[in-house]
Amino acid sequence: MKEWLSAALALALTTLAPPALTVPATPPAPAGAVGNGSAPAGLRFAGERRGTAGRPADGPERRLLAAVNRERARRGLAPLAADSRLDAAAAAHSRAMAERGFFDHCDPDTGSLPWRRVEDAGYLWRAVGENVAAGRSDAADVLAQWLGSRGHRDNLLSRDFVETGIGYASDPDDRPGVRLDRDGDCAPDRRGGPYRHYWTMVFAAPSRHDAGGREEGER
Repeated sequence: MKEWLSAALALALTTLAPPALTVPATPPAPAGAVGNGSAPAGLRFAGERRGTAGRPADGPERRLLAAVNRERARRGLAPLAADSRLDAAAAAHSRAMAERGFFDHCDPDTGSLPWRRVEDAGYLWRAVGENVAAGRSDAADVLAQWLGSRGHRDNLLSRDFVETGIGYASDPDDRPGVRLDRDGDCAPDRRGGPYRHYWTMVFAAPSRHDAGGREEGER
């Protein structure tokens, strides 16, 4: 049973340069889940590979994961483990934002939401959350921005999440007119940008039926 999703609705626009945006966390849980309320030329996909094995050790996703786990350790929390399916879901969403000019948890062209992307990647979850950011090229800056927002920070430091996936995509030719959704209804109602850098970090805890695709306890 899907127990809960971390959720926050408000968009937060920062005034730091270069332009940077964050969306605090995931939209509300779908029916049946219990929510806690809380390539065009030049496009590069740092998170394009499925899984972490093929990732450069110094890639942006690895740097962000290391920084997040250092912060969790500093606060006495267990590290988040990378999961290749969550990586795939996060990478696909960052790629979609960069390719199609939107910034939100909900894909305005397909209606896709975080929990659906995670399920489509083959991950069975009992808890899931998502942070996204745009406008920052450096993992440390993204983490600092998230830590300054309650919704993001709650996801980053939750004891309920044990696995994560990270995706980063950059488009040096990004243009103004990126679609933004002020009220979280998956219908863009304003435009901004260019942001050039798009990050997605998915947080999750697996269902007891998801043990690498096996029932818990199977070998």
